[in-house]
Amino acid sequence: MPPVLNPFLRAFFRSALPSQCQPAQHHVLLVPTTEVLLTSRDKESNTSYVDLSGSEDFLASHVLRVPGGVGPNNHVKDAGTFRETRGKAKQFTTANGRTVIVKDAFIYSNKGFKTLNQAQLLSDTIFYPDSFDAQPWLVYFISRPLIGTFDPNPIIPATLHVKKDAAPAPPPAGSSAMAVSSSMPRKKDVKSFSDLLNHFPMIARQMQPGLERLFKEFGKELEKPLPVTPTQRSRRSSMSSRASQRRRGSASSAETAPLSIHSSMSQGPNGFISNLEISDEEDQMRRSLETAVTAAIDLFQMVDKQQLSLLGATTDLTGPIVERMIERYIAEQVHNTILFPRIQQIRMLEDAELERRTRQMMDIDISQVGIDIGHGRKGKQELAIRLSKAVDKFKRMGVAGSPQEMLEILLTVQKHITMPDEQQEKTMANGEQLSEKQDHLLTINADTLVSLLLIVVIRAPVRHLQARLSYMRHFIFIDDVESGEMGYALSTFEAVLSYLTTDSGGLRRASRRNRALWHATKTGDLATMQGILEPDRSFHADMDSFSSDESDTPPRHRPVRFAASLSELRSPGGTITNGDHEPRSRSSRSHSSRENGVIEDGPLAHIFPFQRAQTPPLPDRPKMKKRVSMDTRSMSSGSARSFRSRTTLDSRVSAIEGDVSIEKLTMTQGPDGESLLMMAIENKQDRALQYLLSLTEFYTPSLIFEDYNNEGTNLLSAAIQLGHAKTTDTILNYILENSPSPDVLRDYLARPDAKASKYGRTDMVRVFFQDPRVDLSYRDARGLTAVELAKDDEVRNRIDDLVLLSNEAGPDGRTTTVVRSFFVEDGTVRLVLKSGAPNDNNTITVTTCRRSSQDFENLGKWLAQEHPASWLPVIHNLASPYLIPSRPSRSILRDVQLRLDAFLKILLKHPTFSTHELVWEFFLVPDIDSSMLAERSARKAELRVERLREEYAPIYDVREVELFVQHMRENIRALHHASRSVLRRANKVRSAASDLNDAAKIANTALHSVTFLPEKHLRALERYTKTLNQSEASPMAGFYYSMHAISSTINAILTSLARPSTLITAMSTAQKAIDRHNLSVRRSDRWPLGLLDDARSRVQRDAQEKMDKSKLELEDLGRELRYTQQVVAQELASWQENRVETGRSALKELARKMCVVEKARLESMKRAVRELGIGIPRAKLGNGHINGVQTNGVHKPVNINMGLSEAVLEQSKLDNIAPGLGAVEDPECEGMILSNGKAPAEDAPPADELAQEALEPPPSTANGSA
Repeated sequence: MPPVLNPFLRAFFRSALPSQCQPAQHHVLLVPTTEVLLTSRDKESNTSYVDLSGSEDFLASHVLRVPGGVGPNNHVKDAGTFRETRGKAKQFTTANGRTVIVKDAFIYSNKGFKTLNQAQLLSDTIFYPDSFDAQPWLVYFISRPLIGTFDPNPIIPATLHVKKDAAPAPPPAGSSAMAVSSSMPRKKDVKSFSDLLNHFPMIARQMQPGLERLFKEFGKELEKPLPVTPTQRSRRSSMSSRASQRRRGSASSAETAPLSIHSSMSQGPNGFISNLEISDEEDQMRRSLETAVTAAIDLFQMVDKQQLSLLGATTDLTGPIVERMIERYIAEQVHNTILFPRIQQIRMLEDAELERRTRQMMDIDISQVGIDIGHGRKGKQELAIRLSKAVDKFKRMGVAGSPQEMLEILLTVQKHITMPDEQQEKTMANGEQLSEKQDHLLTINADTLVSLLLIVVIRAPVRHLQARLSYMRHFIFIDDVESGEMGYALSTFEAVLSYLTTDSGGLRRASRRNRALWHATKTGDLATMQGILEPDRSFHADMDSFSSDESDTPPRHRPVRFAASLSELRSPGGTITNGDHEPRSRSSRSHSSRENGVIEDGPLAHIFPFQRAQTPPLPDRPKMKKRVSMDTRSMSSGSARSFRSRTTLDSRVSAIEGDVSIEKLTMTQGPDGESLLMMAIENKQDRALQYLLSLTEFYTPSLIFEDYNNEGTNLLSAAIQLGHAKTTDTILNYILENSPSPDVLRDYLARPDAKASKYGRTDMVRVFFQDPRVDLSYRDARGLTAVELAKDDEVRNRIDDLVLLSNEAGPDGRTTTVVRSFFVEDGTVRLVLKSGAPNDNNTITVTTCRRSSQDFENLGKWLAQEHPASWLPVIHNLASPYLIPSRPSRSILRDVQLRLDAFLKILLKHPTFSTHELVWEFFLVPDIDSSMLAERSARKAELRVERLREEYAPIYDVREVELFVQHMRENIRALHHASRSVLRRANKVRSAASDLNDAAKIANTALHSVTFLPEKHLRALERYTKTLNQSEASPMAGFYYSMHAISSTINAILTSLARPSTLITAMSTAQKAIDRHNLSVRRSDRWPLGLLDDARSRVQRDAQEKMDKSKLELEDLGRELRYTQQVVAQELASWQENRVETGRSALKELARKMCVVEKARLESMKRAVRELGIGIPRAKLGNGHINGVQTNGVHKPVNINMGLSEAVLEQSKLDNIAPGLGAVEDPECEGMILSNGKAPAEDAPPADELAQEALEPPPSTANGSA
């Protein structure tokens, strides 16, 4: 075996410190992790920590002495004091006299250390050195050493960096400028004109009369009605006629609309073509508002010059900024009362038509608006989360109080949808780390921006958008809304509204098809689902109704397009312009189109001044993905070069909008990111879920496993939280068929069994428990197991029952074991004992008791008092888990639980104690009286001595007994030596497995610095590293505790074999005393007569009494020896019959568990390389049926109980558990605390779980409904 990988542990047990740190139960080793020691150095001495860890000073500084407070037997001096001081900082002394302070999960170096360091207590374990009779040492792994200055040594990738020009140095005058600015008084922060008037009351006093007069004149001006001109009447009638014609879907309106719109376009200064018309009434309101703004600016300029100078000196305001503030102030004052209600009334018909069309597109998916989303599902999820936040921002436009505020909101929304969040750039919602490569959606052109803004406008219920567009376009005077950033934003917004009004037929068809598919999925309408997703296999003629459009717009073959000028698009003849081929002669519509009455629509000619007829799609044209880029040049008209050399906002290759292909429909998601599978699960539609899973061409295992909604909930978690048995079984069957890992981690490293336990899903807990690969002892990031996460006592008790019935039953069918252990606030440990016995009616009666480790010690003491000749394992001097009170040791708690469980099972198989009433009362009676049991044991011991005197004859010839004892001792000593040797080798294997895991993690970290390795290979390597993790319930750990029970039994037998030798030695001593007293009696007869008769008689009498007493003692020892010989011989004979069976069962259990673990590890390795396509056969499509549903080659759901080991529980046993004594525990009465030193009520759940629990019904309600 190789030496220990950790340099600290290797050096510590090679030094003289272990012999100086005795007893080991009163010392704690603070060991830096292997990766930290191997990859860091001391910055002061520039020495590697690998070298420093070999010094005695370094080693002794990381060894804590815990001499008092909590003894090795878990005795606490004062429970009240311990409860009060548990969470406070506590000072410890190291082995070399230095002091450290421990508070919560952190340790701080204090007196004696040259540098003050801070480290975190990561985890704890029990370490056994490589020696024959090794003592266990408690080890706490810490995040960094306490000696020196920690300096990590990162691995520098071997890459060539491109030299970049050095940035120009800042001017030296900056420091002086900063000094001057720091000496000046702090300027006032003025955000609006109202703030300006509040900060400067003199200015407000001078402007107040003029502003009031200005608002009155503005109101009177707008109250004058305008006469209806012939132009207005003709325009309104033409608008209504065009709207009615569009509703009827006539061909003439579709053909003449672009020409009429083109004739009404006006060209702006930056080349943008807008078709937004301004009415005469709006023009009058615009002129009136402009006059009011100009008058307000003149009022401000007529203010006292001294006040204006004070304003300039105490604020950072400039002239243009103040003008913008005044304009916004005037607009805000007249917004709600006069201005915006009039604009709403003018644009009422257009807004009504727009809102009607928008409502028809509420169910559109992101992928159906003509953009190519990078990173697959992850990129789509990131974009969906970004758009949902943009929708929330856009909703604020509905309560905006001025056109300037609306334009700010519009700019914020467009910037947000084009730039990812900083948190999302690093981490996705499910916690997976993304690469640092540039996101595919970071480069966006006009088409993509319109598509993204289109989704925001559709999903945000903001009314009067046409009125708001006109409001922003025509009622902002100071800022230039025709060019620059604002002009670009308004142009994009206008393009979106124009498209929604005139050319959104494809999106409405796609939305209607999505709505039908989603409704069919939620209601379980398999016929409709198959008609939409598999039209070739469906015989429903009504499914073709989705092809027709009830709206006014026919199917389109061109997406939204933009151009800046005609000259860049029009070219002579059949040339290629911007990547699209334009033939000389435009083909007419196809014969089938004429028969169906379907009219193809043209491009968006109403946005920019060019005309292009329809180009039919080429049948053999390859499908090309859309690649977009963002032009970073300025579009400002003030820059001659940027304006003349501006780019066309035209996409090179575009996708088709409103894509209703099967691939797109199966990937559609709702507004909250729920897929079709999630919809079926949330609505408890089992058959719909089975049908969707059968479409293996579209739903691959990786796609299903990565299916999350916007809240980060996957399909399995949703099924567990809803508690619907059928959908849960369906998704679990699919998971089992595709060989997933049952220990998949979620938030806070929680596993599915922990989630099921948390939400009270006992059936789900049973399913996970039946899988032998599930590690129920696994702890999440907070150190909690599935049992500890259970918020309900019934769920916790149910899990304990499952643990009980998974153990092997005795000859009488009864199963008794220690199912769980937990910390108590008074500094002690509680162990939950359960015993189940079968009844005649195929039920099991379970009794529950809670005992402390002191109760187990008392049990052993009382049994030894009643039966001193019987062998009994020793359980005293158990290590205390409270050596560090703020962070109790979980490893010691589990070690105590397993040792005491083995002790109890040894007693139940003991030839003498298996039928002892004290043992049975220990696990059948919930409450026991220790004083009463001690008194009863003392009386039984006295009765045993009296019974020996009556029933047993003393034995004086001890040679036969000596020969028997010597022979048995020699034979058992060989077994004892062999068992200790096996224990030593088992510990070495466990240590080597742990070191292999650490080495694999270090190698994985190092290999991730190799830049030329593909990302998929690095992910495969990381998954392989996770397969080497070692748990507390590993097969080798179970084998170690089984062999430790055998070794403790052998040690107890050797102790019992020493008792006859002790009795023989006592008999020899008594015989010598008898001979000595007999000699004294004989010597007294030789005294001369008459001399000292009284003294002689007294001496003779005393000697005779002592001789008689010694004879009685010899007889008692002889009887005790005969009794001991018989008991030892009987118990040895019984143990000799059972020891071989016990050893074989331990080896069989090791082999069985090792096969399960290694098979699961092999499957994990296969999953690790599955993404690389190594050895994975392609799935073949076939025909089959699941419950009458087309399956496309998917097998029928497998039985989840198939292929399980012998430890699988029978369903009848689990369903028929009758509550016995102490069936449901009350943790509040016990004062249970967790591994982090806090009570369960103090452990607050994560914020995302609280939000999820607030949205869903309580677990009990959902369970009851299910």
